[in-house]
Amino acid sequence: MSKTPGIQSQGRGYLLAMVMIDASTAVAAPILDTLWFRYQISNADIPLQCGAALIAVITFVGVWLIQRSRTAVEPASEMRDAISASVIVVYLVILCWSTFFPRLNPSNHTTLNPLTSTFITNFTAVTGIVIGFYFTSVTATQIAAHRQQARSGVEAGHEDTTVINRAGNPTNPEHGVRVPDQPIRPDGS
Repeated sequence: MSKTPGIQSQGRGYLLAMVMIDASTAVAAPILDTLWFRYQISNADIPLQCGAALIAVITFVGVWLIQRSRTAVEPASEMRDAISASVIVVYLVILCWSTFFPRLNPSNHTTLNPLTSTFITNFTAVTGIVIGFYFTSVTATQIAAHRQQARSGVEAGHEDTTVINRAGNPTNPEHGVRVPDQPIRPDGS
């Protein structure tokens, strides 16, 4: 699949559709849950659970399609961004539901199901792990690309990898050692 500049507008369409579906689901699910409870269909938070699943799928597919429509994005980055975005968006929506849900229906259903409360606690840890791994993987990818670029420059003879460290001494960044034949300054740096 070739990526052309005209596809950028398609990414905006995906973004708009994703935001509209996610926002309408985030608003409709608590209202449906209130009606669900009021008419004694069930005590479970089934509309909230279905809403969270729908938001997860729509966000994942939407971000993935947006990233695929961009020309400068690597395939591994597309998937990583989609997974991270869906986990974070679902977490924020569930957190909002749990925070504002008792105000929506203060009569009999003032708290969430205990299973839902436990889920929120555990999902907080999962979201923290996903965010940590996301930024770690992005950083590791950038470091690896920088090192590969530096090595290819040295092999081709285009680039000198000698840099000046904080102490003012020239060092080789790959090994962190002082470059030989460089005088040490009188101040010891």
